Amino acid sequence: MQIPRHRVDGGRCGWLGGAGLVLTVQALAAQAVPVPADTVRLTLDAALHRATVAAPELRIAGAALRRADGELSEARAPLRNRLVPSLDASLSYQRLVQNQYDAIARRFATGPGPELAPDPLTTVFNARNALTIAVAATIVPFDGGVAAAEARAAQAMREQVRAGWQQAKAQLELDVTTTYHDAVLSRRVEAIAESTLAQAARVLAIAEASVAQGRAPAFEASRARAALEAQRPALALARTARELADMRLRQLTGASSAAVLVLADSLEAAPGDMAGQAEMPTAAGFALARRQELLGVAAADARLAAARRRQLPRLALTATHQRFAYPGSAGLGWTAFFPNTVLSAIVSVPVDLTGRAAGAIAAAAGALDERRERATLAVRRAEHAELAARRAASDAAEALRAACAGDAAAAQAFAIAEVRFAAGRSSALEAQDARLALATARLQRARAARDLQVALARLARLERLPLVEGA
Repeated sequence: MQIPRHRVDGGRCGWLGGAGLVLTVQALAAQAVPVPADTVRLTLDAALHRATVAAPELRIAGAALRRADGELSEARAPLRNRLVPSLDASLSYQRLVQNQYDAIARRFATGPGPELAPDPLTTVFNARNALTIAVAATIVPFDGGVAAAEARAAQAMREQVRAGWQQAKAQLELDVTTTYHDAVLSRRVEAIAESTLAQAARVLAIAEASVAQGRAPAFEASRARAALEAQRPALALARTARELADMRLRQLTGASSAAVLVLADSLEAAPGDMAGQAEMPTAAGFALARRQELLGVAAADARLAAARRRQLPRLALTATHQRFAYPGSAGLGWTAFFPNTVLSAIVSVPVDLTGRAAGAIAAAAGALDERRERATLAVRRAEHAELAARRAASDAAEALRAACAGDAAAAQAFAIAEVRFAAGRSSALEAQDARLALATARLQRARAARDLQVALARLARLERLPLVEGA
């Protein structure tokens, strides 16, 4: 499916009448006037680049991606612990305040004194101070598959966050493109309003001359003057709309609030394949959003597997080496530390008596069912939104073709009406009607060109755009 080709630099779709003349005069005036120091000249590509650098949305998405990377590394650590031991080192000091062995010696003493006979074990048991250095190495050869399931869940979440970053970038590009074309449209609307005001002034001059020559009644001049004054608020509104559009574009591109924006691209010549044939993308629309939903299902499935596997036995192997010292009157050197090494194997079997594990499994199963239903709903929404986007582009192309034809016809009609009015063969009302029809046709053409540009920009990013809730 293709969007029809439109001629935009002349021919049947060329700009006719006073609007083109006003734009040409403005362009020549802009070339003659020195450019202020705070002027920012923007093409659409430059606006996209500046917005990508300045956008807080991308910085937020980048921070979320770094967080997901950290969580994935943390989840993979237990997998490495199957072969690579985890090491723990400790240093502890113990001060004995009351010794049970002193009480035993007093109660069961057979000699003249209440103390135990001095020997190495007695020294250990009666030591008031104890210093311990310990190093423990632990590996977990089997944990029931909990670590593997949690790593899969973290991997799916990381891919989901990465897809979110790509969606944020695509949405930002679409927002900037839309805002840029809105700013261009606001300038075109302002130029049309100025041209319409100039035409109304010219009709008033003709009406006043006709009244002075006695070829027209006085109310023709009054009617023309009223039409002229009615056009001034429209020009003021157009200027306000341009200022608001420029402010939004400054915010997106990071330009200063005092910067004067000069937009280099027009609605017809802007990058977007307006001057050629724009082919519809063949990739599935919102493919990234669909994949993001499937990744959510995969993460929920991995969490359910982890919850179930926590009920399986767990094997841990630990090697602990300790050094004990009992500081006293003697010096504290390395030879004063006594070694102690222990190898242990621990098999733990969880027994759920409180129902906590069963509740965790039920919650994970419910979350998985929810994610599956959301994925199904997302596919339906994506199909509907994709069809709407493609039809919007096709309809915008048809609307632009019709607006081009209407603009040409309205310009010709106004030219004839103006000549007839100047020759006294028609009233000012006829000229005013032709002028209003021309202004309306030009506005419709400008808006149709803007709508087609935005529709093409949406189609170009349709694969990466996020799904809007409720679409």
